[in-house]
Amino acid sequence: MVFEVLEHRAGPVILIVAMMAVGAALEVCGIGLVVPYFSLLAGSEPGFLPSSLRGFAADLGGRGTLLAVGFAIVGLNVLKNVFMAGFYQVKNSFLYGMQARLSARLFRLYLEDDYAAHLGRHSSEALRVVNSDVFMLFEYVVDPCFLLVTELMVLAALVGLIVLVAPGAAVVVGGTLALICVAVYRGLRRRMRGVAEAEKEHHAAMFRWVQQGLGGLKEAKVLGREPFFLSSYERHRTTHAACVAERHTMNEFPRLFVEVVFVAGLMGLALVAIALGEDFSRVLPSLVVFAAASVRLMPAVNRIMTASSVVRTNRTYLDGVHAVLRRVSRTSPPPLSGPLLPPPSAWGFRGDIEFSAVEFRYPEAESPALRSFSARIPRGAFVAVVGPSGGGKSTALDVLLGLLRPQAGGVTVGGRDIHEDLAAWRRSVGFVPQPVYLYDDSVRRNVGFGLDDSEIDDGRVWRALRDAQLEGVVRALPGGLDAKVGEGGSRLSGGQRQRVGIARALYRDPDVLVFDEATTGLDNDIWEEISRVLDGLKGRKTVISVLHNFGHLGDEDRVLLVSEGRVLASGTYGALLAGNEEFRALARPGPRV
Repeated sequence: MVFEVLEHRAGPVILIVAMMAVGAALEVCGIGLVVPYFSLLAGSEPGFLPSSLRGFAADLGGRGTLLAVGFAIVGLNVLKNVFMAGFYQVKNSFLYGMQARLSARLFRLYLEDDYAAHLGRHSSEALRVVNSDVFMLFEYVVDPCFLLVTELMVLAALVGLIVLVAPGAAVVVGGTLALICVAVYRGLRRRMRGVAEAEKEHHAAMFRWVQQGLGGLKEAKVLGREPFFLSSYERHRTTHAACVAERHTMNEFPRLFVEVVFVAGLMGLALVAIALGEDFSRVLPSLVVFAAASVRLMPAVNRIMTASSVVRTNRTYLDGVHAVLRRVSRTSPPPLSGPLLPPPSAWGFRGDIEFSAVEFRYPEAESPALRSFSARIPRGAFVAVVGPSGGGKSTALDVLLGLLRPQAGGVTVGGRDIHEDLAAWRRSVGFVPQPVYLYDDSVRRNVGFGLDDSEIDDGRVWRALRDAQLEGVVRALPGGLDAKVGEGGSRLSGGQRQRVGIARALYRDPDVLVFDEATTGLDNDIWEEISRVLDGLKGRKTVISVLHNFGHLGDEDRVLLVSEGRVLASGTYGALLAGNEEFRALARPGPRV
């Protein structure tokens, strides 16, 4: 799964592993030269040198050999550390470049995911996975895996050196060390995995409670419920901190055990040599190489144990991200491509819109949201979609927009199914939701939503603002198109925010304009503003709007009465008001369902 997360990029991985092997070889060579050096210092024959170099050493003499070997040790260590600096640069550039690629890849998959799946997902999931889980995956799984391979190579090389110099010591100390490490690792593994799972759970809850608290801040303040959100966050934050503290504490245990074992092993060798009356000049090189190797072996073994525990403990992040990659990739439709503003002749969707016996059921829903939904909307008509809450109005609009694909039936425009070329169809449609999402940026960028500055045409922006009856307001703002709207449009009135949303929908000069309850909950003054915009669009575009306020509908305006996933009646406003009792009940002034 790690290789899949790295997009199966074998070339860089092979290069990094090869550099690991070279680094391990340089590590052993640097330590291996310590043996002949101290043999010479002790007055012994430098028997550890290759036979080809013994004659050279004899020609140099004792002092010359000492100088040559000393310079070789220093030179090898300089070379090794320069090489390892390059290795870390290559490894970290690759890994953290892949981390950025994976985050962007996941974000793209979420953006392209099936809209029905998006509706069934908590918004904090994508936020957590894209930003937090990917970071944790590389920090605590992928990078430790590479560290594990590096240290295992070094460990194998150093153990081989010790076996060559002092086989008895290698068996005794190595066996003891291995047994203790296995015992410690097995003891900590289960506890650390439980701690990591709890840490991840509470980390996700922290994101969720901050998001929910700030999202409902106005109501929380009015109702005096800030302490509820604060205490909920604090509970998970405190538990998360305790898990982090316990994890870091347990990460220190292997190092403490390893240090004791290595020091005891070194002292044991010296004491055994003294007790047996060994010639100290003969034992010294073995002790020195063991001590020199131990200086590198101790952190190696500690890192191996720690990395193994960290990888196993945090594998939950690898499993989670891998599951998201598989699930979202499987449900995502192919991305829509093509020019943002093609000429009208290239759109290919002209004519009446027709729903033909559309059936749609949300995943895991007990009953369909739309059943035999059939309607015809003439091109250029103004159509109000009305009906009780939960009757299927918004679902029908989502099917029209191509966000939801019906399980049966379909939507055609001029006799052509919209899914034949969904990208072209969406270029023909402008959409205004409720509420309109505005980000804290300029009017220009909010109208040219999702376009780079170089792609935004100011002439189109002004035309869209004019059609949304917002041109005068924007020209009066300090900075005009560059004026900031504030977070969520906080510097604009409610009606102005809605009209910015309408201007955004009109920017591409669409043939069809869809309002999904875009006037719901607006007071009378704001409704007056929006209704003037709608009146200005009648006859120029096909306008489809879910409405709750019928006060500005004229007798000639067409209406679809939707309930229980079906179109119960359709016709002009005047005809339905005269001949349909259920419609008269909805149109009657007073509370709406």
